[in-house]
Amino acid sequence: MGHEKSSDTITSILKDGKLDQKMLEKAYQEAITITIDVANYLEKDKKIIANLKDKKLTIIHASESLRMSSCLMQSIAWFMVQMAVNKGEISKEEASKKDSRLGGKEICLGVSHHKISFFSEEFQSLVKRTQVFYERVERLDRFYYQNQGNKENPVHAMIAKIHENQFDD
Repeated sequence: MGHEKSSDTITSILKDGKLDQKMLEKAYQEAITITIDVANYLEKDKKIIANLKDKKLTIIHASESLRMSSCLMQSIAWFMVQMAVNKGEISKEEASKKDSRLGGKEICLGVSHHKISFFSEEFQSLVKRTQVFYERVERLDRFYYQNQGNKENPVHAMIAKIHENQFDD
């Protein structure tokens, strides 16, 4: 039963070897929405942060704000590349090159050692939303490009090879 759900998920995001355009557009819009939410928050929060007495907290806030911005911009760029593939503006092979793949993994997937509990719940929520969103995009990038050109399930290929070797005399 779990396998059927996995298969359904794969067919729902892949259409003719490309990522489903509606899914891409929806996720792209989600990235834009989160970006706007972050920008709006940072705009209203800048007065509070400017008045912080503890400079360490100011640096932590700036660091986490930059991390959010990086994750969102990397995600948006990735979606733009995937939509260009779907429109035929670039090939999937070109999009699979390192420079076109999802970037910023060291920053966006890196563990933050900063305690952000000193900041507002809204800030903490935005940090979490951004991180979860980037992780989803990273899984999608990995799934899509690691399976590129693999029409055959590698497990099935291995089993077939074992059977070939078993029956060779």
